[in-house]
Amino acid sequence: MTGLIGVTNFVCSLIGIIFLSYFGRRSIMLWGSLLMSISLLGLGATTFYQYQYGEIAMIGVFIFAFEISSGPVTWVYLAEMLQDKAYSIATAIIQIIAMIISAVLPFVTYALKDDHAKYGFIWIACGAMTSLGTLFLYVYMKETKGLSL
Repeated sequence: MTGLIGVTNFVCSLIGIIFLSYFGRRSIMLWGSLLMSISLLGLGATTFYQYQYGEIAMIGVFIFAFEISSGPVTWVYLAEMLQDKAYSIATAIIQIIAMIISAVLPFVTYALKDDHAKYGFIWIACGAMTSLGTLFLYVYMKETKGLSL
């Protein structure tokens, strides 16, 4: 399973780099975020009903959506929108938040280890938050592809 996820991650990263050359940053982020929302909600449903093949498929869809959108576009967009000092500060804040989430998440999932169905609710909550993030992107993100800085 780990090998499959690694290969999926690598191939989708290459596709994401190609997408950056042909499509606008805003449209990539919107479609990718929407697809991530759908996959997380689907992962919640398939986890709740313990449908393992559905879980694997939804994880693959999420990896694809992330690696073509939020994975590469976030860093390109920050570099295009912010000056050097602001870029450094924004990058540091993002890294700190990512480390905090990475440190807390194992404790949350460990607390739910005895009840597999509760994992589904975590994924549904993540899907709902990602949906709100998609709405935020729709309202506030500006297109930067092809614009001079």
